[in-house]
Amino acid sequence: MPVLGGQSTVARARYPRAVTRPPDRWTHADVLAAVKNKAAETDALDFKRDLYTDTGEFAADLVSFANSGGGVIALGVEEDKLTRRASGAPGVVVSEGATNWMTQAAADLVEPRLEWRPVALEEAGQPSFYLLTLRAPREGLHAVRVGDGYRFYRRDGLRKRSMNIAEIAARFKGDRPLREMARELGDQSFRAISTQAAGGWLTLTTIPRAPGHWHIDTAAVDALRNERLQVRNAQPWLHAHLWSGMTERTLAGGRVLVRSDGEKVSLNYELFSDGSSVLSQSLRLLFTPENVVRPGDLVQRVYFLVEYAFKHAIRAEAGPRLHVLVEFRPPENAVLRFNDYGGEFAYSGPSRLAVEDAADLSEPPLLVARRLLTGIFQAFGVPEVEHVTADGRLSLQRWPEIDRTMWPPEVWATRA
Repeated sequence: MPVLGGQSTVARARYPRAVTRPPDRWTHADVLAAVKNKAAETDALDFKRDLYTDTGEFAADLVSFANSGGGVIALGVEEDKLTRRASGAPGVVVSEGATNWMTQAAADLVEPRLEWRPVALEEAGQPSFYLLTLRAPREGLHAVRVGDGYRFYRRDGLRKRSMNIAEIAARFKGDRPLREMARELGDQSFRAISTQAAGGWLTLTTIPRAPGHWHIDTAAVDALRNERLQVRNAQPWLHAHLWSGMTERTLAGGRVLVRSDGEKVSLNYELFSDGSSVLSQSLRLLFTPENVVRPGDLVQRVYFLVEYAFKHAIRAEAGPRLHVLVEFRPPENAVLRFNDYGGEFAYSGPSRLAVEDAADLSEPPLLVARRLLTGIFQAFGVPEVEHVTADGRLSLQRWPEIDRTMWPPEVWATRA
């Protein structure tokens, strides 16, 4: 999984001999060294003497870099217009106001949401700089909103230009679909845990359409732990079902792996720094010894996986939309049956049932869960998920009294 700060977005840039780091990792000293060595602009590195004052020009520059594979814009570095090399370091005024102006302009004018970061470089008694680091979109292109329409830009050598219709169409057609990325992540996780628990798996994989920047470190793991403690205190039954016996480990590759103790893995959460996640739940607890699936339990599992994936994506500022893939992997050769729907319905679907959805982070997680569950329920021969209403709330008629105490009051639909 690529992490912001890697070499891929700026591999085309030439660096002065005195600077060994790529521009997206430059320090204040690196900027001064680049100026001293008259570093050349490239298609992935641009110098600007002053702060932007025109929001349209600013948005177009950001989009042109993102649509061309990413890169860095250094503010406060003067260039020689003839040689296109750094010629001075007058610096710019670094302030909260300037940072907020850039952040708001990008949010207002660029769609979909950019993955970018303004980094302020300051040293006492020295000129200050901004490094604007851009990364390419996961799929498609970024565009600048102009009136009621949009304009697409890209880098052409050392300049930006508008893209023509043929270029835009070819780019969208040739991009790797998000569903392939989701399935690849899910498969990687499943291979690591498939031999450690029998009884089938329910896996939820999310890929942000606009990757975020969640720093996975000790503080992030502490945040996960604190969140679990809050769940335990507020809903002890949920903690017993989902979180008891869990441990956290920070791994390489910008992810946190959370799994249960002991020989049997019942829950496996992989949380990536760009807001992606793979959340796998063993289905052992959902089945009776007769392989009967309790529909309410399945609704609970999918809902809480969706809710947790949403919380992680929001924490990582990866929004506003996610590609969501839920996969139902029943035990091999098992004959599964639903109860609680006026009879028993046998599972007749494939050994790996995949259901996809494009979810908005502002949507109620129950509503997203209902859309995903529809495909699973229909594989059992049940046409509707009657446990959840069409507006994303729980139906009182479908839940026994004991279950009604396990959910917060606000998720219940009013009885007709």
